[in-house]
Amino acid sequence: NAQGKAQLSGFFANNSSDSLRIHLLQDNLSNKETPFSVLIDRQGKFKVEVPINDRAVVLIEYDGFIFPVYMEEGSPLQLEGDRRRLDASLTFYEQGQLKNNTCLHEMRAEEGLFQTIGTRIVSHGIRIPKGLEKVLASMDPMDKQRQLISMSAKEKDLLQRKNRELELSPEFVQFMETHIEFKYYNYRMYLGSDELVHSNFSFYQDHLYHATYQAYLDEYIVRSCSRAAREKLDFYRNYALIYDCVWENPELPQNLKEHITARLLFRNFRPTTASMLQPWYDDFMLRVSNPKYVNPLKKRFTNINEFAEGKEAPIFELMDNEEAWVALDAYRGQKVYLTFWATWCAPCIQEYYDAVPIRQALEEEQVAFIFVNIDKKTETWLKHSITKNGDGVHLTAADNSALTQAYKVRELPRHFLIDEAGNFIEEYPHMNSTEFIEYIRSNK
Repeated sequence: NAQGKAQLSGFFANNSSDSLRIHLLQDNLSNKETPFSVLIDRQGKFKVEVPINDRAVVLIEYDGFIFPVYMEEGSPLQLEGDRRRLDASLTFYEQGQLKNNTCLHEMRAEEGLFQTIGTRIVSHGIRIPKGLEKVLASMDPMDKQRQLISMSAKEKDLLQRKNRELELSPEFVQFMETHIEFKYYNYRMYLGSDELVHSNFSFYQDHLYHATYQAYLDEYIVRSCSRAAREKLDFYRNYALIYDCVWENPELPQNLKEHITARLLFRNFRPTTASMLQPWYDDFMLRVSNPKYVNPLKKRFTNINEFAEGKEAPIFELMDNEEAWVALDAYRGQKVYLTFWATWCAPCIQEYYDAVPIRQALEEEQVAFIFVNIDKKTETWLKHSITKNGDGVHLTAADNSALTQAYKVRELPRHFLIDEAGNFIEEYPHMNSTEFIEYIRSNK
C-alpha cells in the first residue's frame, strides 16, 4: 500500500479540457491500476498529490494523448506543454535540475517504452506492441530468444547513452534498467522463446515497489509452479497449489515468499472464496508477522465478510436525475442490482451499454437496476448520455462519501445483488451474460 505522495503540477497552453486522468498501480497487493481525474482550471493549470510507494511511472491521459511520467515519493514534479503540439512541446521541471523525465520522453519516442496504443496487455500489466508480436510469431524459439535479448541490450545501451548526455539520477537509471530487463523476461516467457526465465531473487527482492518486476514475479510463480505440478495452473483457480509451491521454493528469499503469498491471498479473497481460503489465511498469519502484509489481509478478510450472503445492505436515500429522492428500502419485495459508476470510468460505460439486452430481457421480472454515480459534479453526471437516455434508476452520491465508504467502493464499476428482503446475495453469474437472465428467472 502506498505510504507516501509526490506533488505533480503543470500547465497546458491552448488548453480546451477541464480535466486529465492519471493511471497508476493502486497498490502492490490488489494489483489494481486505478485511474483518477484531476481538474484543470481555466488558465490550463493543475496540481495534485499522487500516491507513490518509493518510485513509479504513472500514465497521464490528456486530450486523447497518453504519456508516461516518472515520479519519486516526496519529490515534486512540474510539466508544461502546448495542447496543439503536445508530444513535441512537453517540458519537465524536476528537483536538482535532473532530466529523468526528459530522458523517459525521448526513450519513449525512440523505443516506444511504456507505449499504450496498439499494444496487447501481457502478464498483469506489461504491454507488448502487436507489430512485434506478429513479427516474432513466425520465428522458432531460439531465434525469438536471440532477437529479444538483442532488443533488451539495445534499450539498455540507449539508456546508458542518455545517462551520459543528460543529468539523470541513479534511482531513475536503476528503475529503468529493472523495467527493461524484466519487460523482456516477460516477453520471452509470453512469446515462447523460454519456458521459464530465472532471476537473481536475492538481489531483486528490494524491487517490490516496481510494477514490471512484480509482473515478472507473477508470471514466474505461475509457470514454475505449473512445471512442478506437471499441469497448467491458474492464479485464481489453483491458489492452494500455488501457495504451497511458493513456500516450498528454495530459490525464493523469505520476504519474497511473504510478498507473493500475501498478493495471492489478497487477490483471491472474494465473498465466494473467503471460507475456502480460510485454512491458507490462517497458515499465512502463523508464518508472517510483518504488518505490511498482515494488516491489509485482515482488513480485506473482514470487509468481505461484511458483504456475505444474508448480511443487510446499508440503507441510503439519494437524489435521482429528476430531483426526486429515492430510498433503497423502497425496493423491498424485488431484487436490486446496484452499480456504482462514474462518467470518467470507461469500463463502466462500456459495461452499461453491453448489458442493455440483458436488462431488456428482464423488464418483466421483479429486479430493479440502480446506478449510483460518484462524480463530484452533478452537472457532469446529468449531462451524460447514460443519465439522460439510459434505462434503469439513476442516482447521485456526489455529496455522500459515507455511502461509498459503507459499500467499500475503491474500484469501479462496483456491483452488488440484493434480495427481496434487503440482504446481499453472495454468488451469482456476471450481469453481462445470458446466464444472469436464467439466474434471475429461476430464483424468484
